[in-house]
Amino acid sequence: MRIAAFGHGLPHGLFAALGLRAEDVTLAPAPADPKIAPFLEPFMDPFAASLLHRLAGGALDGCDALIFLRESPGALPAFHYACEFERRGLLPPQAPRLHLLNLIPAATPAAEAYNRTELDRLRATLGPFGPPLPPPSPPAAPAPGPGPRHALLGAPLGNGRLHRLIARAGPLVFDQQAEDAARAAAGTTLSEALAAQAANPFAARQPADAYSPAIAREIASRRIARVVWQVDPHDDLWGWLAPDIRRIAAAAGADVLDLGTLPRWPSDADLAAVAALFPEAPR
Repeated sequence: MRIAAFGHGLPHGLFAALGLRAEDVTLAPAPADPKIAPFLEPFMDPFAASLLHRLAGGALDGCDALIFLRESPGALPAFHYACEFERRGLLPPQAPRLHLLNLIPAATPAAEAYNRTELDRLRATLGPFGPPLPPPSPPAAPAPGPGPRHALLGAPLGNGRLHRLIARAGPLVFDQQAEDAARAAAGTTLSEALAAQAANPFAARQPADAYSPAIAREIASRRIARVVWQVDPHDDLWGWLAPDIRRIAAAAGADVLDLGTLPRWPSDADLAAVAALFPEAPR
């Protein structure tokens, strides 16, 4: 069975414990599909819009099911739009089954019970699962090179152009997007994986006041000299945290470079205006 999953911070450890290997389809850009383009507002989450274009264009026809992670920004509207497009006959006949997985990142008994009912509902949609799979291996972290140590915070990006631009000025030792993905993917059993979800301070729907303290710890422990901040032009989630980031960075003696808004798949032309802010560090 081929399963696709959409969302930032996918619980790959949880999927592996369930016997599923899910293909992450979150970051892939897609051309507009003319059948659905008139229905998508320009302020829709760009990753959600791209997924819907891929779905309507048949790019996911080889998948048996598409899981939308409710936790992720844009996933709930994307699921609702996909269901409506399916109802209107705008999706290919071979389109995958659509499933909304609503995991609550909290460790309370009520959240634990609810999350397990969500996993039961996933089983009902997909049928019997196979045996548990080995958890995904975390990527190997390259040793930091010379130059000031950087952190990249804010909204997720769909490519690595900004990352490479930062890295030429000094090592990028903390990437909020990558850290969210790594923490969300942790766990080798159902209990461990659900606990990892609950403890993730970078989860978009984390109910605890955990994000700012976690960022403060990371900036201090990783000896960050420069914090790079950016959000999507239609951001309604991360931007309000910018004052906290400035306060935390100042307390740690780190500079903040606020790039404002960037496209989610920035081109070299999009980054040309800020390229001079990242001069190449001596080697």
